[in-house]
Amino acid sequence: MYKFIVSLISDFLFFRVKLFFYDSYFYIFAIVCAEKINFMYKKILITIVLVFTMTNLNAQYSNGLFGGFFADIGVTVGAVNFKSDFGERGNVQNYMQNNGYVVTGVFYLTLDTNYSSFTDYFKLRFEASYMNCNLEHFGKWVDPSNQGVFATQLRAMKGAVQSETFGVQLEYFPFGQDQFTGADGFIPYVSFGGQIINYSTKISSSLGPIGTPISTPIKYLNGGAKAESNGRVPTLSTSIGTRYKLTTFTSLVLDLRLQYYFSDEVDGMNPNKSLYPENQSNDWLTSVSIGYIYYLL
Repeated sequence: MYKFIVSLISDFLFFRVKLFFYDSYFYIFAIVCAEKINFMYKKILITIVLVFTMTNLNAQYSNGLFGGFFADIGVTVGAVNFKSDFGERGNVQNYMQNNGYVVTGVFYLTLDTNYSSFTDYFKLRFEASYMNCNLEHFGKWVDPSNQGVFATQLRAMKGAVQSETFGVQLEYFPFGQDQFTGADGFIPYVSFGGQIINYSTKISSSLGPIGTPISTPIKYLNGGAKAESNGRVPTLSTSIGTRYKLTTFTSLVLDLRLQYYFSDEVDGMNPNKSLYPENQSNDWLTSVSIGYIYYLL
């Protein structure tokens, strides 16, 4: 245990980063110990360090050159609908029933500067989330009346996607945000941003191992479907939502999001697009989340 702690401390790197135009500096502690702890735990530790670092900066620079900045912290939970190569394209049931949940930690920064045209209406939102979604085939191709081999294989397939997402969004409050305008009640916003996701996907069949002719539809053979896959891909997202002010320091938030993946393999399947044009689109999802926000300063 002693050697582990000593080795862990020796692997800490100190990055000196200049924040915007400030003359002062701050340290961010980056934990680089992938060989010593589980990678997922490493990412969680880095996220916690960054959150506390930014919170500390808020206090340090509250009287800075531009007047400092304000910070909020919170958590949201919600439902996810995942659109992928599972199921019939354009089928409502397929879209509504391939669902799951998402849990997100959020950290907001609002610059307190003399340029009120910006600070009165914008927030930066940093987020880290975990998503879990189960997938099946729905639509006319798996109708119980169809007892063909292809339909039977589709009905037997199941998928599960898990992912961790890290990203940032810029939120715009058209009627002004509450920290400067003193707004009360509902405070609507729209946002746009980007994320990086780490995903892990598993596909199974009650007929046998995925990748064999007995269990896998012909369109998903030869690499079109993988029993297990993982990777890292960028995404773009846009949201519309609202805060509802509860007290001076707390709010509820409702967020409706559309997120687009720059990959068609997050669901573990990617059939040949020249042969199967119905599978042209990359994966994407929508989510509806509700959360609680606390204003730090």
